[in-house]
Amino acid sequence: MANMDTMPEKLMHDSVQPAKPRILLAASGSVAAIKFESLCRSFCEWAEVKAVATKSSLHFLDKSSLPRDVTLYTDDEEWSSWKKIGDGVLHIELRKWADLMIIAPLSANTLAKMASSKHHWTTIEDAKLVECLIDLASDGKWKADNGTFRAGYAKQLQVWLHEKLPGCSLQASPHIESRVKHMKKQYCAIAEMLGPNASGFGWNDELKCVMCDKNVFQDWVKSHPTAKGLRNKPFPYYDDLGAIFGKDRARGEAAEGPTDAIEAMEEEATNEVVHGLDDIQENADVDENMSHSHVPTGDASSSGRRTRKRTKTTESTTLESLVDVMKDMEKLYGETSANVAKIAKCFEIEAEWGSRRLNVFEEVSKVEGFSDADMLRAGEILSRDAARANYFFTLPYGLRKLYLQGLLSSNN
Repeated sequence: MANMDTMPEKLMHDSVQPAKPRILLAASGSVAAIKFESLCRSFCEWAEVKAVATKSSLHFLDKSSLPRDVTLYTDDEEWSSWKKIGDGVLHIELRKWADLMIIAPLSANTLAKMASSKHHWTTIEDAKLVECLIDLASDGKWKADNGTFRAGYAKQLQVWLHEKLPGCSLQASPHIESRVKHMKKQYCAIAEMLGPNASGFGWNDELKCVMCDKNVFQDWVKSHPTAKGLRNKPFPYYDDLGAIFGKDRARGEAAEGPTDAIEAMEEEATNEVVHGLDDIQENADVDENMSHSHVPTGDASSSGRRTRKRTKTTESTTLESLVDVMKDMEKLYGETSANVAKIAKCFEIEAEWGSRRLNVFEEVSKVEGFSDADMLRAGEILSRDAARANYFFTLPYGLRKLYLQGLLSSNN
């Protein structure tokens, strides 16, 4: 039976350079999880293996059939060993331990979640992002002439966030760029409600939220859709974001024009991100934003210049992020190419074994001198043991009878 080790300390103190690659094998809730035991045995032939399984996958796999040296973790072990700050957290320790994680079988539902770039931001991640934005705003080299941040700012935020949050997987694109834009829109929507051009709105400094009559708010949202969902919803970073984005709003940088709306549509079509800041959801329709958003008056030509400049900045940032991603991918593929080749070989061997297992009884029945009961028992033994079955298939027909006699004798 697989070892149900629940203590991540073993992982934390295992700093010896491994002689074999370390594989974290995961099973999702697919009926194909019945093959998980076979996969574990195949990988164990050339790698150190630890296994994780979802609750749904446990319906299809037999934990007692897993190799003895494979530790199986489930959701129950995630926090069982954590007692105080400083203790290891299982999923983080597994990430540090493994050279590679393989999800097999991979259900369609899990694949859809992985294919999406969605990320639900936690309160801690939001707080640390605001801290980094304050540092960025106070550093003069990151502020452009028009008050916005210079190209590459999201990459810098990524570096700082990873320093503040060990194990953080947030990336400049799409996570950080989208979150900063989301926070800015929320801040500007609140600032507009509390500004001189609106009435009936108040700010609760204790709860950090906009307070107003329900009917007043509903009327306001009709012409200001970006404010949707902000009534009575905590927005704890309003003061801090005011120091960061306040000047941008005064210049009119927060207003959404046609160019911004088009960019937003393209972004939403290719990069949907879950915004989880205290359950504040942005559900505004893009077409309504184009026709109803409040646009401060100003010189049309200067507004055009700002739009062109902002477009160039966006394109520059996108290209820079793309180059960084490609470099990271090249490095990753270079480091893991050997392991990927081994994995491919493993699946090739598994496919070959699956084909042979279907033909075990047919080949056993060709050997003369055995009763039906003996042939059934020999076929069952070989079907359960890939090494013995492979050896049986390599033997010439003249020696197969002798081998099966020894096999049946040793299993009596």
